[in-house]
Amino acid sequence: MTVVAGYGPPSVEKMLGALPVVRDFLRRLGVASVVDRLCPVREDARLTHGQVIEVLIANRLTCPTAMVRVADWAAAWAVEEVFDVAADALNDDRIARALDALAGQAEAVVGSVGAAAVTAFALDLSQVHWDMTSISLYGAYPQVDPGYATPRHGHPKDRRPDLKQVQTGLGVLGDGGVPLVAKAYDGGAAEVSQVVGALRALQTVAGRREFLLVGDTKLVSYGNLTELAAAGTRFLAPAPKSVVPAAVLAALDVTTAAPVDYVAVRDREKFAHQRGFYRACEGLTTMRGPRKNNPPLILRTVYVWSSARAQAAVSARQLKLDKARDELDRLARTAGTRYHPDDTAVRARAEQVCRTRRVTALARYDIGLDPDSGKPTFTWAFDQTALDADAATDGWYALLTNLSADEADPAEVLRRYKGQEKVERRYSDYKGPLAVAPLFLRTNQRIDGLIHVICLALLVFTLIERAVRQAIAPAEKLPGLYAGRPARPTGRLILEALAPPAPGPHRRRPARLHPQTRTTPTAPARPPRHRPHLTPMTRKQDHRGRSAQQNPKCETRGYPPAGKSTCHPWAPCADQRRRADPTPSSPPGRRRCPRVRPGRGDRGSPAGTVRRNAGSDRGPPMTTPGAPAGNPRARARCPNLWRVRGGAAVVREPGVGRVAVVPSSPVGIVVPGAWGRRRGGRGRTYTIHSGPSVPARGRPAPAPAHRPWASRLPQAPPARRALLPTGPRPRASCFHRRQRRMIA
Repeated sequence: MTVVAGYGPPSVEKMLGALPVVRDFLRRLGVASVVDRLCPVREDARLTHGQVIEVLIANRLTCPTAMVRVADWAAAWAVEEVFDVAADALNDDRIARALDALAGQAEAVVGSVGAAAVTAFALDLSQVHWDMTSISLYGAYPQVDPGYATPRHGHPKDRRPDLKQVQTGLGVLGDGGVPLVAKAYDGGAAEVSQVVGALRALQTVAGRREFLLVGDTKLVSYGNLTELAAAGTRFLAPAPKSVVPAAVLAALDVTTAAPVDYVAVRDREKFAHQRGFYRACEGLTTMRGPRKNNPPLILRTVYVWSSARAQAAVSARQLKLDKARDELDRLARTAGTRYHPDDTAVRARAEQVCRTRRVTALARYDIGLDPDSGKPTFTWAFDQTALDADAATDGWYALLTNLSADEADPAEVLRRYKGQEKVERRYSDYKGPLAVAPLFLRTNQRIDGLIHVICLALLVFTLIERAVRQAIAPAEKLPGLYAGRPARPTGRLILEALAPPAPGPHRRRPARLHPQTRTTPTAPARPPRHRPHLTPMTRKQDHRGRSAQQNPKCETRGYPPAGKSTCHPWAPCADQRRRADPTPSSPPGRRRCPRVRPGRGDRGSPAGTVRRNAGSDRGPPMTTPGAPAGNPRARARCPNLWRVRGGAAVVREPGVGRVAVVPSSPVGIVVPGAWGRRRGGRGRTYTIHSGPSVPARGRPAPAPAHRPWASRLPQAPPARRALLPTGPRPRASCFHRRQRRMIA
């Protein structure tokens, strides 16, 4: 009977990461089916638009990549195994066609997926937060399609008015901050004009469910509030200064306002006296329309005073007054000089300072003429009455709502408004982990499509975060989530925990273990590199072939341990090379002698790494156990490490002499200790925790002295006890600054 052994296909290693999790959420939302239903393709197409959109969403959640790099990402990740999409089919042309198709049905796709999310995940629609943000574009875009979001100049959030922009609006639920509605807008669109359209989209998704719409000051206008009231939608927004002027806020008295039982999230872990507190009182505000025949709106107003807001206002005002004072004093000194020769230049500079520092209503100045020299003079002062009026409004702001007192008291109104930070956090995720900017696309149609793809990715992002938080409830933090410490699970931390280690030199290192319990890596360590011109020499010669008489640094009186080589440490012999590199496949001509450089080490050598060196300017070259001696330039970096012979390290201890430490394994630790002062600095002693101590030249190894602080060092098992550092006890401040390095 003959058995023929056959070989299968070669193994392929791909990164998986969070792809299975993303696929599960996309299947529950039915993204591919919704896109394929609204954006059909021909029957002989290799991929449908829904498959491409799903892959793009997965790309944004795992490793955001440019369109031309999506195919490379799909080849490196297990996209074909998870989504059944070949990497070679995801070229930039195919992705562009999918974005063009999605842009035409973006609102319908987002609305259908949002409705599916409400049903599949039982989302609470009682409270929705609305806001808009801008995305700057690096391009001229002279020809645009008016049917899609048009890049235009506007008021960017990133303070780049020189760039064109597009805008995005999000309707985020109070339940987990899930973005239910998303839409792209023109770069010059006014936020106040987009509220009614957002209301229509929210009503389409919510159906007959009633909800509270929370927004910022852009939500407040006569037309918007009238439309919201007519639709039966409750609203809550801060009042702009045009509706509730500063004089109304200045007339309020903090002592008469009732305390509010509310603690901010940032103050929950603080002591009671360190927390900010709130006070509130109620009133009515009458809002009139742009025309005389428009009926007035009478709105419930909740006036809120915050101690943190008041302190911030005081600090900000003091800062701007100090800056304005410095510049105005400088102008008073330079008036009439070559910098400001006439009154026109002085007045222009004064107006510029007041406008820049925002003290136009607080500063009073006078420009005169010196009768003796005929040059202009400048005098100024702050108006104390205006300063007092400005300080009277510190900490106050007004909230407008149509909620009745029975539905929500002032504390509940404040609590619901404080949920507005959810939409701000979603914009942080939108521009951070999902990398919506920068956008480099040819047409605004594809920009519109890609923005909606990223909004769908943000929906999956928040649903993953919400699911994990519900799974660990009632706990709020997940152990070991952030740098080994408990942390509140966010979408970013969850996806980072699921992400595979980065390939190449950025691969995450495993946790450091004790040297005696560290697991042996599967791949062999890189063999030490030997210089091809070095040949085995006797111990009577140095690395240059000189004898002991020509080079006094060459050790001729040393002893070779039993079974060890007799060659000089700087030139390993063939026996040492074979022990260091047992694999015969490595060509010896391409290996060089490992040298431990000053302050650094050779990670590829079996001796490991010595990173921190300090001490005196005397002593032999620095060496490490189990490897050739170090670079001569590293001399006097480690005063107590004398030399290495084969696998034995000769250590010099103060008051003891030289003691040989024979490592029983290639694993060891070099721990810095105290060894006196040299040249005004504190010396370092490197003790090798690698094996039992043996006598050097017949001298018995003394027992290590008792050191109470030695328990803080990494200890080996008792059977393999190593030499402990000797000498005076170091200062605690110096001890904690020392670095412990492992030799692998």
